[in-house]
Amino acid sequence: MFQITEDFYQFSRLQPEGDRSDHAYLLLTSRPVLAYPGTLADAQAFLPEMEALLGDRQPAYCLIPCFRGDQVGGLAPLLQRWPRMMLICTRHVARQLRELGLSCSIHGVTPGERITGDDFDFSFLPEDFAPEEPLIPYEAVRGILFSGDYFCQAGDSTGRPFPLQWKRIVRFVGLRQIPQRQRLHRLRQQLLAQKPNLAAPAHGRVLRCL
Repeated sequence: MFQITEDFYQFSRLQPEGDRSDHAYLLLTSRPVLAYPGTLADAQAFLPEMEALLGDRQPAYCLIPCFRGDQVGGLAPLLQRWPRMMLICTRHVARQLRELGLSCSIHGVTPGERITGDDFDFSFLPEDFAPEEPLIPYEAVRGILFSGDYFCQAGDSTGRPFPLQWKRIVRFVGLRQIPQRQRLHRLRQQLLAQKPNLAAPAHGRVLRCL
């Protein structure tokens, strides 16, 4: 576990082959927010540290950017421990999760939607996302962009955020992730319009945006 800011924590596990780190994050707001369940092995490794931080509280929300094994594989132990946690994802992923027979609350967000609380304010990018596209949650109070599989890097990447110009970070998103040039350009423009302090990927260094 690594404390990134006063109320923002990273949980990391280096894959056995050593080519990447899997991360989950916990935002200790008045209604705690979890991001990225990870694989089953990830969740089992992270759970004791999460429980120690949360005490008798439980996460209100869990952010899920896409329906992949390294993003949803760890849901079972987390939901067993915190069954009232609501899963936040796209409508497409919500349908896929419901097909698994999960009994928890699942919310598929729509373009332009916000999820707010006393001390957090989430919006979601792209502003015009198609239901099957990855979700990019942005918490505006702290300026944290949960970038999922965008901005990923290889190797052991736990620890202090790495400083980098935001314009350079945005250029990490390319045709490999978004093969349609028009949509790629639009997402880059929407990202550049944000002013995040941190970009938190599912794999790789947290980036401190300059």
